[in-house]
Amino acid sequence: MVVSCGENTYSFRRYPTYQNATVAGRFCPQGNHSKIGPNTLKALESGQLGGRLSLARRLTSKGAYRVSVGSSWTKLADVNIDIRKEMRPDIVGDALNLPLRSEIADEVLFTDVIEHLPAGTEPRALGEIYRILRGGGTVVISTPSGRAIFKLLDPSWYFEGHRHYSSEKLVDMIQQAGLSCTANFESGFVATMLSWLWYILLVYPHRRIFHVNMPDAPRALHKVIEREYRFYGKGRYTVFVIGRK
Repeated sequence: MVVSCGENTYSFRRYPTYQNATVAGRFCPQGNHSKIGPNTLKALESGQLGGRLSLARRLTSKGAYRVSVGSSWTKLADVNIDIRKEMRPDIVGDALNLPLRSEIADEVLFTDVIEHLPAGTEPRALGEIYRILRGGGTVVISTPSGRAIFKLLDPSWYFEGHRHYSSEKLVDMIQQAGLSCTANFESGFVATMLSWLWYILLVYPHRRIFHVNMPDAPRALHKVIEREYRFYGKGRYTVFVIGRK
């Protein structure tokens, strides 16, 4: 089912699950919550979520009603939202104008998304997350570190405007949005850097020039990355910030 509201069009892929759904700030999920899909579960078990997503999921609370904004192909929440319909999210929607009613979520996952938003729109996205969170609710944010070495190792930083943030910058952003910071740390290091070298030398040129898809990293390296992200605060590559409403 596709619903239009003003300039925005939202596609509700599993609309029967949400029997009383409307848009424009009134989306109200009813009934069964979605579960982790088989592809995501397999990726979790094999370490192919890249470590940071597995860590983000471990930072969430059991039993919380969870929304993932910019979910991509992963299904880690009760409601998974992405702007790209080819990712087959529960809802196709924009992070800058979430088609959800206010105060609906206990937790929001916002993992490796903020750096892809149009520059200068971060406060609007964080304001939307603040709006959909219940009082006492939390958001888990992850993004590539703003350290110079990681910018230099990121080809998307040169060619596509892919941004990196310091933990101080992210903390300031969430505080400006009205959230309080309950935790901030960095994780991921040597194996993550090796995976980026693999990405720079092989994956990126094959995808962008030859249009050939390749794994982001060898399977064995994925498992090492997964182990790196089991240690909170021991690393440098990915910044994690947790905010509370």
